[in-house]
Amino acid sequence: DSLIPLAWVDAAIERWREWDEAGRPPLAIQHPQVVSVDVARSGSDSTIIGQRVGWAITEFETHNREDTMKTSARVGPLIHDSDDDRARVVGVIDTIGVGAGVYDRLRELKHPVAAYTGSAKTGFLDRTREYGFKNTRSGAYWNLRELLDPANGHDLLLPPDDLLVSDLTTPTWDIESGAPPRIVVEKKDDVVARLGRSPDRGDMVVMAFWYEQLRKDAQVAKMPTGTLPVHRELSPLVDARSVDQQSPQPRRIPGIGTSRRPRESAMGPLG
Repeated sequence: DSLIPLAWVDAAIERWREWDEAGRPPLAIQHPQVVSVDVARSGSDSTIIGQRVGWAITEFETHNREDTMKTSARVGPLIHDSDDDRARVVGVIDTIGVGAGVYDRLRELKHPVAAYTGSAKTGFLDRTREYGFKNTRSGAYWNLRELLDPANGHDLLLPPDDLLVSDLTTPTWDIESGAPPRIVVEKKDDVVARLGRSPDRGDMVVMAFWYEQLRKDAQVAKMPTGTLPVHRELSPLVDARSVDQQSPQPRRIPGIGTSRRPRESAMGPLG
């Protein structure tokens, strides 16, 4: 069975469109904001850089055939530490393969970053606390499933992009026996074989919403003067009168995630 129902993803995209068409009003936030980076592993893959504010992926951009130093230079200005949680922006970096070089470089430059390793073990449990997960990738994808589930009331916003929709709705899942039983999400290599490409956009979104778990696991490398964020459960849109709760507007990445035509890619119509 598909891990994430198409209807849930479409609903998140419709909320993003409504927010965009309303002029992108300030978003209620969980501190800090997140820049999620899925680093390309081969020439055919793309490096995806996405920005998360609260429950929304506000923008994302793609880059092909870019070395780790160039990617680090591109991501560095987007993330920074601060004593003010509302101004703090943390990077979540896929550290499998060449992504480790990007993570190490950003740490060297004293940027606040968290390492995401899909093959690593995790103590994460599902919402019922009855099921564990085979690895971090399985836990992170299931976490996104639970956040997208309309019964849980998080109301995520996702930008319109057909490849992103495919990335999120293609993986399947199963259960392994054990104590506790473990949920296993389809291997990435198998997803790549079925899609004919790497699910880079989906991985970026999954990583962005896994930050809270990374924080619990103390995997955030912070500047010495920084403070850990205090997370708040808020709806995706904040009342315009509540100025003190409004987040600074995220840096806009031109040309990405702005399509309003139904079922088109955020990068333009797919051929």
